Amino acid sequence: MGRPIIHLYAICWNEAYMLPYFFRHYDDLVDRYVVFDNGSTDETVELLGKQPKVDLRHLTMPDPNSAILSGKRIHDNCWKESRGRADWVIVTDMDEHIYHHAFMDYIAECRNNGVTLIPGTGYQMLSSDRPDTNLKLSQVVTKGAPFAQMNKLTLFDPNRVTATNFAVGRHTASPAGEIVYPARDEVLNLHYKYLSLERTHERNNTLYSKLGKMDKEMGWGHKYTWNKERLVQDWELFNRNAVDNVMLHHDAGRAALHSGREKPWWRQDQPNHAQL
Repeated sequence: MGRPIIHLYAICWNEAYMLPYFFRHYDDLVDRYVVFDNGSTDETVELLGKQPKVDLRHLTMPDPNSAILSGKRIHDNCWKESRGRADWVIVTDMDEHIYHHAFMDYIAECRNNGVTLIPGTGYQMLSSDRPDTNLKLSQVVTKGAPFAQMNKLTLFDPNRVTATNFAVGRHTASPAGEIVYPARDEVLNLHYKYLSLERTHERNNTLYSKLGKMDKEMGWGHKYTWNKERLVQDWELFNRNAVDNVMLHHDAGRAALHSGREKPWWRQDQPNHAQL
């Protein structure tokens, strides 16, 4: 069996800041990117156009009253075009880096053992300054805290999964089809939103402008309304719970760290688990 084919799907808007890190992290893994741009006004489109593996599409929002529901519908359906064309798909955001120290070997082992879905255990990663764009974030920003909201379904087999049924924000899912999870949770979902407090606060303010009427009524994206003082409080909370090197200290046997429940969402109903 040769190298698995991996397609990645993401929505973006004004991501020129994150794109160098994004491609540096994923280029060794991903064969094809499908990126839906939501009207970027910075250098995002130009940068994406320079990437030979990117299929750039201009996003038409399915629900004009809700950016969040529009994103959910896209995430639930975009990956289906990879059926018969890819072995694995990644559905993610530009500030989420899925990580395993031996990624390709691990997913090959998973495939050999019948695994069809690999959720990522979430961590909020922290950096007070902007890191060097010539380096992988997983090498230079290793400090992070467990973050249950980032426990996400990010990697799965599009040929054996029939539906993802993501919740808003992809924070949970109710997948259908041939559902087999790994016995242990070894893949991490490293959330690199907190790179420079000033930049994060500015980014929140601009993201709020992209929310629809329904999003605001439902309170979706409420963190975008935080003032700097509230953001500092959240940052400090994560900092108190952080470890210096997530990749070294993650305990694959305790995937529900700080989740507020004994098991993460993909373990609640005791689905099929492969023995790795």
